[in-house]
Amino acid sequence: MSTNRTPDEPIHTAPVDLYERLNEVDDRLIQLRRELVDIRREYATLRRHPDSLAVDTLGDPLDPVEATLRVETALAMSDDQLDAAGVWIARARGRYATRLKLTDAAAEELDRRRNRVERTR
Repeated sequence: MSTNRTPDEPIHTAPVDLYERLNEVDDRLIQLRRELVDIRREYATLRRHPDSLAVDTLGDPLDPVEATLRVETALAMSDDQLDAAGVWIARARGRYATRLKLTDAAAEELDRRRNRVERTR
């Protein structure tokens, strides 16, 4: 929408549909964080078996235990960022997205457009 509040294009999605999509994003974010926790746990297991680890010789010398610790640290930092993203998504959803709805006229127009599209498929 332009700054003069004149629509540049018609509405394609109702706020309630966008709200549901935010819920789905939040669910995927939770799944992603769980997977990262599992991966971090596996790296921690590797770190406890230093005699079973080695590193390649392609770069600067690096201790394999140090490498696993750095991976764990980077993944923990990633998890912190994903947590922050979840907080902001929850804020957007809870404070603002839940309050949005289409006017009756806009909802009717969206329904008409959706029905036209479905009839042409």
